[in-house]
Amino acid sequence: MSSPPVESATYFEQWQKLVPSGGFMHDAAHVNHPARITYTKLIADVSKTVLDVGCGISVDHPRFRDAGVEYFGLDVTPAYLKIGQLTGIPKDHLFLGNVLSLPFPDSYFDSVYSNGMLEHLPPDTWKQAIREMFRVCRKQALLIFFIPLVKGSTIYLPQAAWPIFWGHAYGEDDLRIFFSQLGATVKILEPINSLAAHYPPETIIVAKKNI
Repeated sequence: MSSPPVESATYFEQWQKLVPSGGFMHDAAHVNHPARITYTKLIADVSKTVLDVGCGISVDHPRFRDAGVEYFGLDVTPAYLKIGQLTGIPKDHLFLGNVLSLPFPDSYFDSVYSNGMLEHLPPDTWKQAIREMFRVCRKQALLIFFIPLVKGSTIYLPQAAWPIFWGHAYGEDDLRIFFSQLGATVKILEPINSLAAHYPPETIIVAKKNI
C-alpha cells in the first residue's frame, strides 16, 4: 500500500516537532540487542571512523569508543544531539542534518550505518538515502532493519500512529539490484533475535565497496 506523497523537507521539519523533546529513552534490552553487538564488531574490525545516520541519542557510542573507533552521529532532531553531547561525545562529532543530503565529502568515513531509521523515510526516497550513505563511506555501509525484509520489491506499509511515520518493508531483490548498480558486494545476515520479547529481530545488511 502506498502512502500519500510528501515533500522531504516538510517531512523532516514535522519529525523535529513530533519527537519527544528529551529523545527516545532506550531500555537495557534495546541497548544490548545482540544485533547491536554484531554490527559494532563488523564495523570495528575494519574501521577507524564510523558515521551513525539517524543516531538519535547515540546509544552505540560507548561500544565504538571502547573498540577504538571514532564515532560521528547525524540526526534531524537537535534534542537528541544535545543528549549525545551530555554523554561525552564532542560537539564537532554530532551533526544536524538528514540522510537525503549528507554534509560530507565522498568516502569520508570508513563505515556508515543506520539502525531502524530507513524504514521511516518518506515514500520513494530510499534510493537517495542509501546512495548518500554509500557515497560518504570508504569501505562499507550497513543497513539494520527491524521490519522484516520481503522477497521481491519494496512495499510501503500503512501509516502508523504518527502522521509521518511510514513503515517500509524493503525487498531483497530491490536492495541487491540497487547495491549492484552502486558497485557493491552485498551480504544479508540472518535475522538476529532480541533478548526480550517486546523487541523484534533485526536484519543486518552489509554492503562493501568494490575497491
